[in-house]
Amino acid sequence: MTPFRKFVVVCAAIFAALYVAYLVIFPTVYLRYRLTLDVDVDGVTHTGSGVVEIAYHGMPDWLGGIGGGAQAHFIGEMRGYAITVDLGARGLLFVVDSYPFLADPRTGRIALANAANLGMLPFAAYGLSQSQLPSTGIAHARALREKKGPVDLPLEKLPMIVRFTDINDRSTIEELDPRDLATAYGADVRLVHAEFEFAADPVSPMPKSWPKWLSEDKASEYRFSHQELWSFVTIWTSAFKGDNHGRDH
Repeated sequence: MTPFRKFVVVCAAIFAALYVAYLVIFPTVYLRYRLTLDVDVDGVTHTGSGVVEIAYHGMPDWLGGIGGGAQAHFIGEMRGYAITVDLGARGLLFVVDSYPFLADPRTGRIALANAANLGMLPFAAYGLSQSQLPSTGIAHARALREKKGPVDLPLEKLPMIVRFTDINDRSTIEELDPRDLATAYGADVRLVHAEFEFAADPVSPMPKSWPKWLSEDKASEYRFSHQELWSFVTIWTSAFKGDNHGRDH
């Protein structure tokens, strides 16, 4: 072997070792699941279901403390689309990648304190803490890959649910209480069941029922007035359309 070829082989070995070390230090775990909602509208069940993929990126727990900051926090990155329930003449209901901001009018505090966004819903579904260090979170995410079968979700754990009172006007967005859709839609509408299940199916495509403006929307903000806690709440297009829309397997 010539000196040049030896040099190339050594360089390749070094880069391979560095890449493996990177994967060990900064692992990524992917979880794919299906969320299904059943909404009763005047005795007729309307079902919305979709598969999303969550990427959990690990890192050393101490990394966030560099420069005097807090320790790194564990989060899940949603890839896919907001789960959508078509209620017919009542319009579309969206489960988006955000924590609910509903306030309890009696206390002024967050009403759904145990709720999750789409990224952390697998943890909430199985009763795991959503506030974890990266090392613990990655370990739990790996363990969750072994879970099988559907899990009934309490409505209090669901991510933010929104609608547009005028589907052609993005400014008419409002958050709904999953426990009380009647306030928004009338006494004959209620969310009767929510189910979580890990899936091997591909990430669901964008629902055909979405209006053209939402399908084509890029990095926009959705700001809407709220209850006692804040004068307004802001979510972004990424709450409806997650990054990269899932990997191909």
